[in-house]
Amino acid sequence: MPFDGSSVLTQSTGDLFYLIDECLSSKLADVFTIYGFNMTCVEKEFEGRLRVTDEEIIEWLGQHSQHKAIWITGDKAAQKNHAKLILDSSISVLWLHGPRGRNLSSIQELQLLSFVIEKVTEIALSTEMPVYLEASFNVTRARLQQVVSPLTAKQLSFKKIPL
Repeated sequence: MPFDGSSVLTQSTGDLFYLIDECLSSKLADVFTIYGFNMTCVEKEFEGRLRVTDEEIIEWLGQHSQHKAIWITGDKAAQKNHAKLILDSSISVLWLHGPRGRNLSSIQELQLLSFVIEKVTEIALSTEMPVYLEASFNVTRARLQQVVSPLTAKQLSFKKIPL
């Protein structure tokens, strides 16, 4: 069969829709779109507006329910401050952060997302429920953990479990 130019990843991402938060590099969306991911960024979707609130982003993603929306963010505070809104909007979230909760450089964001995006896609496509995941660098290796929904926890905050 001749090569038709389509990416293998294009065929495996299904209806997943990824949104890169403004706290991460908007260039991530450009890179992963080349490889077949349906990915955009807050900067583009909100027409270059600065300081789009988490609430606006979550609401916007919730309105795109024809897709399985995944918010990719480095905003750790959203795990506590917006847990109820995230759950009510039925969106999935992937939190990215560096070792010991530090911020990542743009190149580290690209490296980390490259390491985990296929597994995130696999997990999201395997269920009809939203997923909550956290990716980080553990010294020299990328680590992906599932974040337990507050609906299964005693308090309204997310908890991490290794995959």
